[in-house]
Amino acid sequence: MSVLARLRGRSPGFWFAVLFGAGVACALPALGIGFYADDYVQVASLRSDAPLGRRIAAVFAFSDGEQGTKAAIADGSLPWWTSPQFRVRFFRPLSGALLAADQALFGLAPLGYHVHSLLWWILWLAGTALLLRWVLSPPLALLAFALFALDDAHWAPIGWIAGRNASVSMAGVVWGLVAYLRFRQDGWRPGAALAVGAWALALLGGEVALSGLMYVVAYELVRARPDGVAHSSRSWRSLRALLPLVLLLAAYAVVYRLTGSGVGNSGVYADPVRDTAAFVAAALRRVPAQWGGLLVSAPLDLWVLTRAQPILTAIGVVAAAAGVPWFWAASRALAPSDREAARWLALGAALSLPPTSAGLLGERSLAAAGMGGAVMLAVMLRHAWQRWRARVPRGRIVAGAGVLVLGLANLVLTVPWLETKLLFARANGRAAEHLALAAAAAVPPPAHAVLLWSDDFMVGSYTPVIARLYQPGALPRFRTLAMAPVDLRMTRAAPDTLDLACTAGTFLGSEWERLFRAGTQPLGPGTIVPLDGLTVEIRQVSQGRPTVIRFRFDAPLEDPSLRFLEWRGRRLRPLALPPIGETRPVYRSPPVLIAPDESDPPALLNHGQ
Repeated sequence: MSVLARLRGRSPGFWFAVLFGAGVACALPALGIGFYADDYVQVASLRSDAPLGRRIAAVFAFSDGEQGTKAAIADGSLPWWTSPQFRVRFFRPLSGALLAADQALFGLAPLGYHVHSLLWWILWLAGTALLLRWVLSPPLALLAFALFALDDAHWAPIGWIAGRNASVSMAGVVWGLVAYLRFRQDGWRPGAALAVGAWALALLGGEVALSGLMYVVAYELVRARPDGVAHSSRSWRSLRALLPLVLLLAAYAVVYRLTGSGVGNSGVYADPVRDTAAFVAAALRRVPAQWGGLLVSAPLDLWVLTRAQPILTAIGVVAAAAGVPWFWAASRALAPSDREAARWLALGAALSLPPTSAGLLGERSLAAAGMGGAVMLAVMLRHAWQRWRARVPRGRIVAGAGVLVLGLANLVLTVPWLETKLLFARANGRAAEHLALAAAAAVPPPAHAVLLWSDDFMVGSYTPVIARLYQPGALPRFRTLAMAPVDLRMTRAAPDTLDLACTAGTFLGSEWERLFRAGTQPLGPGTIVPLDGLTVEIRQVSQGRPTVIRFRFDAPLEDPSLRFLEWRGRRLRPLALPPIGETRPVYRSPPVLIAPDESDPPALLNHGQ
């Protein structure tokens, strides 16, 4: 017997094990990433002297009440344009406690954190394999699991320590769903209690669980009615089965509000309950883009680039307009059990998208939708492949194109893209550390570091945190004046004053800038923002956003207490201040991805020192 024949004779369980191993193997490069972005902020907060409970609560809290926010704005911890009422405080006590355990065990050595994250991915992956094998026939289940296990959109939960909360939540959701299906389909009574317990842990892990629980709702909406059971009786049984979940969500909502969790006065995050209009407006643009990521692997992480947003939305509209009818038609050709399972999983994926559209959009917003999306893609690919093999004259070209587009985007390219994204995160994290330590060497305490401008959020936001994490006391005062992704003009208006003006576009128009201030709180001309050692004045405005801003310091700009830096040539360099009355251009710089320069101070580069 040939090797090929032997492989064909292998059981579905063997192939599930192979795909499971592939999913784990593709995640292994994440072990070398180190810390990245929010990881530094979270580890730093866990190393503070605050009581343990408060440190855990602060891990996913980016504002601390109005007074705390005002103080953070004044000292530069938050950008000067942040709304005093800005509130982004997530309720993720389980994920925070897990990070606290990592910090206690591993300190500044990130490998242990990543091993821990990999274990949660394995748990999520195993639960998904079991669920798909339970509800779908083996060929369809294997294809769907392959699409899920190798999905490059999982790079953030796998490789970003701060994104681990998605793995924690979805592992709880999936295993709870397995128990729930055993209860509903086989009458296994312990399944009901186990499901509610797993979902409670999922909700403690993070808000993505709310999206994941849409699969339970979808199951009850689509579940077939047994022969002889009236529609009204079926509806009542479904509602009764959902009652424990409804009570759990009600308790969760009460605790969420009592702990002060939620978002507010942000131009990116929208509260679906307190700011419904902003949420709906955001969802109308973001949900179509999510469909593009789900069906054709559109790069949702580019959403932070404002100019890319209309393109991503357009891709998603086309993908959904073509993909949803295609899936519905393809599902009709399935066996009844497969058709029912595929449809409720697809509906669960669709229902999971609006809740995740309330935040900063990226591929991590597909964490819940990925399972149902993989089933949709499997049904569509299987249907197109069958039509192509049937040699239907008019349909063969269309079917072949469908196989090519979906297969290329979701099977052929997905593993290289996953590895590329993991390597990119690793390179960017190390570059950010190198830059931070170079800045710390250039601005010894107690001087006040002033970064004129950076359109890279890693440089403008995380530089002081990274420096202080590895060199306690470094960069005690650090402020970024601008993060607009436009070319600027810098004018020395007085001995103690700098003006920044946009040559085209405006300030506060990018996704990262708008994160800290809602559009309903514009900074009009003449607005004064007093800060620690600095006063900001809005001089000119266009389309509701500043175009000329004046920065008046409490000391002359050449005073030794001030050290100015600029983001130029992919490095932080000392800024040569212009003479009074002179204007100089400030050009945009390439991204932060760099290789260390021997002329710069050595970086710790995630080696755990």
